[in-house]
Parts: sequence; C-alpha cells; structure tokens
Amino acid sequence: MLNPSVAIVDEDPLSRELLRLWLEAAGYDVLELASAAELLSRPILPEISCVSLTLSDTPGDALIGTLKARDPDRPALLISSLQAPDAVARALGCGAYDVLSKPLVREQVLLRVKRAAEVWRLKSRVKAVCGAADLPPSLWGRSPAIKGLLGDIDAEIHGENPLIVVGEAGSGRAAVARFLHVRGLRSGETFVSFNCAELPPARHFEELFGDHGGGAESLFARAAGGVLYIHDVGWLAAEAQQELVDALRLDGAPRSSRRPSGGWAVADVTTRPASFAARSAPRLICSSSVEVPVLARTGQLSEALASLFEGSTVSVPPLRERRDDIPELLSYWVRRLSVESGRPSPRIAASALEALLDYSWPGNVHELSQVVQRAILASDGASIQLNDLPIAVRQMFEESERDSGLFEPTRDDNVVPLRELERRAIAHALKVADGNVGHAARLLGIGRATLYRRLAEQAGSRVG
Repeated sequence: MLNPSVAIVDEDPLSRELLRLWLEAAGYDVLELASAAELLSRPILPEISCVSLTLSDTPGDALIGTLKARDPDRPALLISSLQAPDAVARALGCGAYDVLSKPLVREQVLLRVKRAAEVWRLKSRVKAVCGAADLPPSLWGRSPAIKGLLGDIDAEIHGENPLIVVGEAGSGRAAVARFLHVRGLRSGETFVSFNCAELPPARHFEELFGDHGGGAESLFARAAGGVLYIHDVGWLAAEAQQELVDALRLDGAPRSSRRPSGGWAVADVTTRPASFAARSAPRLICSSSVEVPVLARTGQLSEALASLFEGSTVSVPPLRERRDDIPELLSYWVRRLSVESGRPSPRIAASALEALLDYSWPGNVHELSQVVQRAILASDGASIQLNDLPIAVRQMFEESERDSGLFEPTRDDNVVPLRELERRAIAHALKVADGNVGHAARLLGIGRATLYRRLAEQAGSRVG
C-alpha cells in the first residue's frame, strides 16, 4: 500500500518547509497549509494531519477535535513547542495520535509519522475487508491484541467451516460473528441468532429444529444457506448438540425433517431461499466464554461438536488486555451517547480518565458503554468528574491511589521540592522513551494512567 498523504498545518513557513522536505524524502505526498480554514475547506481530508498548536484562526487542539469528529480513522499529530509533559497532556485532551515537539528532530518526526501511517494502513485494510460495512466499535483500536484479532477475522472472512468465537462476556463476540457474516460469502443470506441462556435446555431442540408437528419454522431452517449463530454454545442441550452435528454432516437436513430417501419434505423446500439448492446447511458460528478443550473435558460440549471447531477458533481479547484502545473507545461512546441523550459531549476530567484506564473492566466493552452512559447522565454536561463514575470504578482507583504511596509534597527551601523532582523525572523518562508514554511509565515504575494524570496536572498548573 502506498504511503498516505500528509497535511502540514503551521503558520511558520520554515517549519512547513522543513517537514515537507523530510516527509517527501521518505515517500509521503505532502500538502502545506497555513491555517485551519484551508484544511477544513478541503472536500477530502488527507490521511494524516500535522497541526500546529498555535494557529491563529483555530487552536491546534480544537482543530484536531474537529478532524476526529469528521473522520476518527485519520490520525492527527500535534506540533507543539511546549515542554514534553505539557504537549502530551494537550495531545491526549484533543485526541491527537502523537506529538511533534519543537525544535523538530528529523528522526523523531519520521518515526511518529511512520507510526501514524501504520495505524492508517491497518484501518484502511479493515475497511477494504468490510467494504460498505463499518467495523463494529467494540473492535476499534490499535493495540497489539486488537490487531491480532483483526488478523484472525480476516483469515476467516471467506471461510465456510464451523467456527467458534471465544471471549469473555461483553468483549464483542456477537459483533465478531455478525461482522464475519456481513463480509463473508453468505452476506446476502439470513443471519439467525440463538442464545442458549434465554431458554431452558428442554426447549433448545424444539427451538432449533422444530416440534415435529409442522408448526413454526425452526431456526435451523430459517438459517439455511446463511449463518446460524449460537451464543454460549456450552449451554446447549446434549440432544440439540447431537442433532446439530448430524444436520451439518447431512448437508443441512436435520434427521427429524428428512424423508427416508434423504430429501426434504415439500413444505420445507418451499420455505427455503433460492440459494438453498446450492448451499443447504447454514454456516455455524458459535460463541463461548470457555475454550473448546475445557468445554469438551467438562462434558459441556460433545466430542463430535467440539471436533467441528478444530482449527477454527477466533479469540476476542478482554478489554483489560487492550488498555491502549480505551481512550478511543471512550471518545466514541461519549460522542455517540451524548447525541442519543440530547446532551452536549462532555470532556473527561484527568482523575476520571485515570480511573477509567485503571479499572479492570470485568464486563469489557459492553460495561464501558454502560459506564459512559451513566456518567453522561450524572455529569453537569461540561465534564465527567470522578464522582460521576460508578462506585466500583471509583473504588478501584481510590484503592490504587492509597497503595501507591503518593502524597502532596511539603516545601523546604534547602532542597528541590518533590513536585519539581517529579516533573524532571517525567520529562527525562519521556525523553529516554522517545515520547512513548507507555514506555516512560514503565521506566518510572508507575501505571500508564497514573502518568497521564500527572501530565495533565502539570499542564494545568502551568496554564493556570
């Protein structure tokens, strides 16, 4: 894939020229602009924007917020002459991908733009895979875990074999199943979903395969030629599991509905879509919160059904293993749920953001959306504060603060104040880590979220 186009938006012609020379030499198509208005007037935005913080018509952080609202998939970098901690805090607040700090250093500029280009390529690849269908928000992100998941999905998009999606509740298993259907070979056919937990086991067989009396069409029949998605398959009744295996091995015909000769009853044939003759059995996609070998070993899944999933498993990572994706997910849900509730989109206060980043998220992305919705309703409309979050989220944050041993420093004229030592330590760590906040946090021996809060506090004290 070709390098993306890059817009440089800076009133300083020397900075624009320097960046253009470096980026063009690296193979990028570069556009020089002197104002926010010039960029926003373009009908098609460049793939990457490098925006100065000190633009006269619109501050750079506000411009990046506007760009992210128009297209959240296009990375934007903030050009800033602020000291590293302040610049990172401003970038975090506006949704920038990264910071280009002045004085500009060629190697650092090229490294940061290269990383942004990799993010753009990944999202472009996903869009190419999904065509007109957007990637579900629960699968957004740039963490290694989500990149691995998208690679696994890509490998299964055009598959036909039975598949199981394994992941914790709320992690996005159903979203993966629907995405596989929409972009798969059966996208024009029916997607039928069955949740084993919604009915008692005694009803599973009847719901999936009919009541033998020729009544309502069974779910298996409705899914013929399309996709049958069974949620939490480990709860499926044993009789229904056996019938499912037999039906798939008999070209889509459950034993209960086959003639002795092997054909479908006339009533069943007339209810099937036109593609049924060519592809009778639905593609089976199941989900589980437990790995297949464990389900088989504990007797929750028959050996016959478990064997159908050999080599066809997609694992969805829990949100705690993709914490780098949380800011992007928070940004999406705040915007979407604010619109749905008819409220302005609030910003997230530093302490609230740290609490959200530190929380373990046992309910994963589903829980995150619920927490954001409640916080928006509890907030004053301008910002989400720590007290607007549920007790469970606040408690984990407060316990972490108590355990960290951090405290407000006292002033002593004979020594360097602790807050100043902290500022210097953070600045040095960011320099050593080449601006990578996660690496800097590890060097300092603190959590990424804690470092973000310290940066935000330092930025606030300087601006105020």
